[in-house]
Amino acid sequence: MMDNEGIAPVIAVMFILAIGVTFFSVYTTTYLPSLKQQAEIEHLENVETGIVRFSSDIDNAILAGTQSGRGGRMSEQVRLGGGAILLNSLESSGIIRIQPTDSIVVTIITNDSQVHRYDLSLANFSYRPSNNFWIDQGYTWQYGYVNVTKGIRSAPLQYDTVSEIKSRSSAFINGLVTVHDQDHGSNISLDIVSLSAGPDRVTSGNGVAKISLDSNVTNEYLPDCVNLTYEKFNSSAAFSVPFQKVVTTINYSVPVNISVRKVDIAIEVR
Repeated sequence: MMDNEGIAPVIAVMFILAIGVTFFSVYTTTYLPSLKQQAEIEHLENVETGIVRFSSDIDNAILAGTQSGRGGRMSEQVRLGGGAILLNSLESSGIIRIQPTDSIVVTIITNDSQVHRYDLSLANFSYRPSNNFWIDQGYTWQYGYVNVTKGIRSAPLQYDTVSEIKSRSSAFINGLVTVHDQDHGSNISLDIVSLSAGPDRVTSGNGVAKISLDSNVTNEYLPDCVNLTYEKFNSSAAFSVPFQKVVTTINYSVPVNISVRKVDIAIEVR
């Protein structure tokens, strides 16, 4: 005859195990994916904040260099991966890449036919997610504004229309070369900005990356100049990447003195 008192604890343990397995199954199939997605959404929001703040850092570096003649270093931290939660520490990963995109040429010719050429670089940077737990949403900065990317598609983060993008990008690019006529002809000041990709251009993984810029300002005085030629954004053309350029040439009938302030901004990531 079976001992009912001995069987009861076994049945109770089996019930507890069944409840535990059921709970774990519901957790892994229902709650876990949604929790991972929510953690990934929060991670991408932090990435977006870092990218937007670094875009502002670039604007501030340009203003500090051209208006005050100050260089310096600025940086923002961006976590490459996310999605880790309690009981599941698996994280996604990402990659930040900086690459050159275009260039602007400025030339000055002096009265003794010496040619002073300034090649100004343009660069962009992007964040691309990998193996994430939500949508493949990334970010790209170029020509002064931030795009949200999903695969091959992209849309501006802070602007609603093409005309707004064109206005922002043209203002940014045209601001890289600024001519100031200080006393109606005899003394000219020229502010030029170069935005280049530094030596460390790519980083990947799921840790914290630091995207930074190093700004350096140099000054040069060129007396007896007879010609100034520079490129700018063609604001009358359709918006395109790379941008369409228009060349401006100024021939001075009376030689002028040109003070050149060049702001070199190198972007890198580690």
